[in-house]
Amino acid sequence: MGNALSLAVSNGVPLVGGMVGGFVTQKDVLTWYAKINKPRWTPPNFLFAPVWSALYVMMGTASWLVWRKKGKNHKVALGLYGAQLLLNLIWNPLFFKTHKTDVALVDITALLGLATAATVFMSRASSPAVQLPLMVPYLVWVSYATALNANIWATNPSERLIKPRKQKAAQAKPQPAGVVREAARAAATGVEAVKAASEAVTAVREGQYGKAILAADQVPTTGSAAVQHAAAAAQPVMKAAGAVKHTTEEVKHVVKDAGAALGVSAPSAPPPPSPSAGSTPASMAPASKAMAKEVERATKAAKAAAKGATATSAPGAAEAGETRGAAAAIEQELKEAGAL
Repeated sequence: MGNALSLAVSNGVPLVGGMVGGFVTQKDVLTWYAKINKPRWTPPNFLFAPVWSALYVMMGTASWLVWRKKGKNHKVALGLYGAQLLLNLIWNPLFFKTHKTDVALVDITALLGLATAATVFMSRASSPAVQLPLMVPYLVWVSYATALNANIWATNPSERLIKPRKQKAAQAKPQPAGVVREAARAAATGVEAVKAASEAVTAVREGQYGKAILAADQVPTTGSAAVQHAAAAAQPVMKAAGAVKHTTEEVKHVVKDAGAALGVSAPSAPPPPSPSAGSTPASMAPASKAMAKEVERATKAAKAAAKGATATSAPGAAEAGETRGAAAAIEQELKEAGAL
C-alpha cells in the first residue's frame, strides 16, 4: 500500500465513522438535545462538525506516522489507538440516539483514558515533537466533552439507564384512576350549580329579590358539556349533577315567583319534572361515590331552601349555609382528586 493511499485510509476511517454517526443522530441533536438541561459553556451545534473533522484528520495522521515508522511499541500504540477510536465512534449515537447519559459517560471516560494511553505510546513509537501537537488537541476536546457529558448526566436525572431511587419511587407510585379524574371533572359542574343556587337563596333571604333573580339567571344551564364528556366514566355522578341542575331550576322558579309577588317580575313557568337523581351504587370509585353523595346532599339542601322561599319568600340562614357547605365539601373532594 502506497503512502498516499495508507494516509487516506488512516484519515478516512475516523472521518467516515464520524459522518455516519452525525447523520444517524442529526434529528436527536435538533430535538432531544435542544430541550435537555445544559450548562452555559455548552458549545453551539455548528462547532461539532468542523472541530471533530479537524481532530479526526489530526489523529488519523498521527496513527499513520506510527504505522509507517513501525518502531518500538508501535503495535501496542496502534492497538490502543484503535480501541479508543471504537469508543469514540459509538459515543455519538450512544449519547444522542439512546439518550442514556450515564452509559455515554462511562464510554467517554474510558475513551479519555485509552486516548491518553495511546498518545503516550504513540509518542514513544514515533516522535513526541510530532505526536503531541497532533494528539493533545484531541485529548483537550475529549476532556471538555467528558465534562459536558457529566454535567448533562447530573442535571437530567430522567435521561439515564440507571435512574435515582427517588425517581423510581415516583414512577412506581400508582396514579389516580382515569375514572376518578373524569368523575371529578363532571362533578365540577355540580359545584358551579350549587354555588350559583346558594347566591340566589342568600339574596332572597336578605330581601334583595331583584339581585336574587339575576343570580338565579347565572345558574349554569349549559355546563352539561363537561358532564357529557365524562358520561362514560362517571354516569352516576352525571345523574347527580343533573339533579342539582334541576333543583337550581326550581330555585329560579321560586325566586321569580317571590319577585312577582313583589311586582319585580312576571310569574315563571313551572320547571320540568326532575330527572332521577341517581343513587351512589357500590360499583362507583370511592372518590366518585363521595362526590356524588355531596352533590345529592346539596340537592336536598337546595330543595329545602326552595320550600322555605315558597312559604316565606325569605329562606332561613340554615338552608343557605347547608348549600354553601355542600359546595365547599365538593370543592375539597375535587382538589383531593386532582381536578382543581
